[in-house]
Amino acid sequence: MRAPRPARRLILKRVKWPSQDRAAWDLLFVEGDILEGVGPCHHWAEGSRKKREQTYGHWLACCANHGVACPPHDVSARANPEMVKAFIELERARCSPRTAFMHAEDLLFIFRSMAPQRDWNWLARLVGRLRGGLQGEELKPRLGIEAKEIFDWALKRMAEIPDVEGLTELRRAALFRDGLMVGMLIAIALRLRTFISIDVEKHLIRGADGFGLRFAREDMKDKRAHEFLLPIELTEPMRRYLAVFRPKLLGGKSISNLWITHHGKAFTYWGFQRQLPQLTEKVFGIALRPHAFRSIVATSIATGDPEHVSIIADVLRHSTLAMSHKHYIRASGVKAMSDLQELVGELRRDGRRRERERRHTKDSPAPLPYAPTDATLWGEAADGDEL
Repeated sequence: MRAPRPARRLILKRVKWPSQDRAAWDLLFVEGDILEGVGPCHHWAEGSRKKREQTYGHWLACCANHGVACPPHDVSARANPEMVKAFIELERARCSPRTAFMHAEDLLFIFRSMAPQRDWNWLARLVGRLRGGLQGEELKPRLGIEAKEIFDWALKRMAEIPDVEGLTELRRAALFRDGLMVGMLIAIALRLRTFISIDVEKHLIRGADGFGLRFAREDMKDKRAHEFLLPIELTEPMRRYLAVFRPKLLGGKSISNLWITHHGKAFTYWGFQRQLPQLTEKVFGIALRPHAFRSIVATSIATGDPEHVSIIADVLRHSTLAMSHKHYIRASGVKAMSDLQELVGELRRDGRRRERERRHTKDSPAPLPYAPTDATLWGEAADGDEL
């Protein structure tokens, strides 16, 4: 009887990494003083570290599955063109082309940092070819909802919940909190890690006329300090949440996080990732994850105010206008389709009007060739015509 084949691993968690890899990874993020120096990747945001740690875990699993042992002194020595090609092919088989490209790009960043003395131009060229293959990639389908619709729902939820009968006080507080979270998420378009980490003592600014948020550079992905003013519509809801509903959710506990679960704990990243799609699917019929809110904001700006599309980069805190252009293209397509549908409607109405006039006029001339009938508009050719 043949021995069973060992299971192929998809990813190695950090605790399972070879000791050499764990040591090499830790050196990337050393926080020393001016004399000792710092690791080459100490400036990476927490989100970037976690993302690239996961990519490196996939890489190590791929190496293990191919029987590639860890060199004793230079873990980057595994990264030869053949092994990287095998990794990319595996990623392309299980992920989207964009995800595979991002994982290859992560490896480039990691290996350049681990072994800057080596020539990584061949890997940079490979990443460039993968990036080029995305140029014709289709845009994700436009979400069938606008930012205003989401914001209006949030305001309505917060206005109605306090007076709904038959709710426990804890349930009422949780429903009000949901409305405020959704309203703030669509109004300010923060990334989820920043949004979840809002601290009432550290980040929330309380003024006589309203509320604001202040984030230090280490709190933001772009490593820049930012301040935001909450919309005036959220001033009274925020006051009520802080004074009435947040204390009910806390249940006597002392936590400085703004967002509290019904268990009296701070929301976690993954907990909110699970809860938000469930809420939005129930309310709007669309399961929206947190990042979708940023896409909706960008597309709403590009569609409603295309002359000021350049503000999208500032609203979303992007370093370039590349994302702005992507949403502008999508919005332009939506507008073009709307214009086409309006034109078709006008032509159909014009054709029907001419048909009515012909029926009521004995000597009415035949319809002009540039006034199409319903049949020609929808491809129903007359006898002898060719499409």
